[in-house]
Amino acid sequence: MASVPAFEDRGMSIGRVFQRAFSTITHNPIVVLGIAIVVGALPSVIITYVMRSLRAGDPNTDLSRIWGTMVITWVLAVIIGAIVQGALTRAVAAENEGQRASFADCVATALRVLLPLLGVGFIYGLAIGVGFILLIVPGIIVMLIWSVAGPAVVVERN
Repeated sequence: MASVPAFEDRGMSIGRVFQRAFSTITHNPIVVLGIAIVVGALPSVIITYVMRSLRAGDPNTDLSRIWGTMVITWVLAVIIGAIVQGALTRAVAAENEGQRASFADCVATALRVLLPLLGVGFIYGLAIGVGFILLIVPGIIVMLIWSVAGPAVVVERN
């Protein structure tokens, strides 16, 4: 007679998601908040300051200079976002495995998978754009399906 493996309840609930998120923050607050502030917020504030100071200047500011700055800041924001996503994913994955990841480990992991994260992000954005052009619902479906692609890249490559 064949034995049936025990069923483990791995159902998805919003309560479990919030519990794991707050568990990660409470068990390793320096790393999680450090990543959010040092890697995410601080560069974003600097980029915003540069953009606002450029607009607040002379009304005769060269339009190509403004567009160039906007493109550069957009690229930097995308790169910073990918690094933050990779680093925070590493911190959460380590917490889920019962380990504590250091700030350096999280950032190093994010930098190791930066190019794949940027590639996945590009494909993700393109697929969502096409989905929204077709109709709103396919865009939302694609967005929900691909929302775990970035974290999957970080966890699988680490």
